Parts: sequence; C-alpha cells; structure tokens
Amino acid sequence: MQSFSVVIPTLDRPQELLRTLDSIAQQNLLPSEIIIVDQSKSDYSATEIAQHNLFKKENLQLNYILNPSICGLVEAKSVGVNRCTTEIVCFLEDDVVLHSNYLGALLRGFDDNPRAVGVGGIVANPQQANRLITRVSRIFQKGPFHDPRIDIFCGNNLPSYIPSAYLSGGISAWKKEVFANVTFDLDHRFHYYEDLDFSFRVNDKYPGRTLINRNALLDHIPSIINRPNIFNQQRKKAFELVRFCRAHRQRDFMIASVFWLNLGIMGLAIFELVFKLKPYRLVGQIFGLIDGFIYLIFRIGRK
Repeated sequence: MQSFSVVIPTLDRPQELLRTLDSIAQQNLLPSEIIIVDQSKSDYSATEIAQHNLFKKENLQLNYILNPSICGLVEAKSVGVNRCTTEIVCFLEDDVVLHSNYLGALLRGFDDNPRAVGVGGIVANPQQANRLITRVSRIFQKGPFHDPRIDIFCGNNLPSYIPSAYLSGGISAWKKEVFANVTFDLDHRFHYYEDLDFSFRVNDKYPGRTLINRNALLDHIPSIINRPNIFNQQRKKAFELVRFCRAHRQRDFMIASVFWLNLGIMGLAIFELVFKLKPYRLVGQIFGLIDGFIYLIFRIGRK
C-alpha cells in the first residue's frame, strides 16, 4: 500500500480538531504524516495538538503550519499539498469523525483501481434536515452537477466503487502526481464550489479516473464556529454559482444546468418560506444572484 498524508485545514476549532484526531488515532491504517494548516490567530490549537497521544506513535510525523495570513480553504489546501512528502494526499475537514476503516478504505481504492488518481468517501450521517435537500438535488443536479452519492443517500443499491467526476473536497484522496498538473484555483478562491472546480479540471486531464468508495465512511458533525447563518451561506453559494458558471461556461450544458439547478434551489427556498416560515434561504438566494449579476456586468464592462 502506498504512503499517504492527511491534510486538515482549520480555523479556530480546537475542540473539533481534537475530536477528528481522536478518530484518526483509532484507524486501522495510519498515515505517514498529518499536516494541519491552521489559519487561527491564536496558537491554542497548536499547543493542544502537539500533546495528542496520536503523535507519540512511531513513524507518524506532525507538520503543524500556523499562519493567519493564509486566506481561505483553497489556499490552505494548496499550502498543505506543497508540504506533503508522500505519494497520496487525503483531505479532511476539521469537524469530522472517521469510522475505523475510513483511511484504509480510501487507500484500498487506489490498490483495487490502479488507474485511479482520486478516491472519495461517503458521509454516513446525512442530517435529517438535509434529506429534503438530497431528494431535490436528485432532480435538479443534472449534467456537470450530477453527484452519484445522491443515489446512495436515497437508498439505492450500488457497487462498492462508483465512477464519479466529482469528489467532495473534505472526504477525498488524490495521488500527489495530480497536483503537478492541476493546481488549486487561487484566482477565484471558491469555497462552496472549490471541490467541483478542482474535480472538473482533474477530469479534463485524467478522464474517468476518479471514483467513490462507498465503504469509506465518516460522520460529519458540523461546527457552529465560523459557519455563517443560512442567509449569508445561501447568498455566498448563489454568488459563487454565478462565478463558477462563468469560469466553466464552455463546458457542455453548463448554462442550462445552472439554470435548472437554480430552479430547484428557489423551489426549496419557497417551500421553507411557505411551510416553515423561514425566508432566509430565499432572500439569501435572491441577494446572491443579484451579487452575481453585478459581478458579471463589471467583468463584461472591463472588456
């Protein structure tokens, strides 16, 4: 089995990060190194992490990068990759709990599929509130936005390895060679769409060589720290979607797929307004689209 590193970007979440490391310590396969890219202004997390029992194990190296000038998720991941010394890079979010065979299952994906350059996992505990979103996504995420994991969440019986052009950023592993040919986009600095953007560009270079291992499971326990409210979250998502569409506008069915996806999002937002008296998603979506159109006007005006 090939050597691998774990890269964890983090910001002001020391307790969540410790919980994630606790679950890594219980893995039946440990990485050669863990690279934590911490954008916090305080060194509290660094002090706590350095004392973790995980790093008392032989041959497990901690590379802790504390740098508050790192701007956002994409740059943090890029910094982590540049410090990686192994053949495979596994990305994790800082608020996840791995099932005991998660890392082993990801790595086995490369052994069982020698041509694969990327392997993704599955979130085993989709939140109840997200089940409606999952079913809406199944209808409206079409074309380049299709995510085969939706079929798993809807209870469909699928094989262990599922071909997928899209790997979710925080539950994915990549061969290091990929980053010599495909770099993270530090110009657009997507947040919600950074993994889709990166997956698209990897599949341009390595078509049909990314997959999901449905046996690689973890739980996502969303932290409230640094997590925007529904209005701000939806506003940023909608704005990013417009920018993402412009960046990839030459792809087949991109504009039509974005239009169809927006219909689904608006329908879900109207449902929440009518039946739950929650206007935040709808208002956020409208403001985000307005932001996006203003962005497009200024971009076109510069030409």
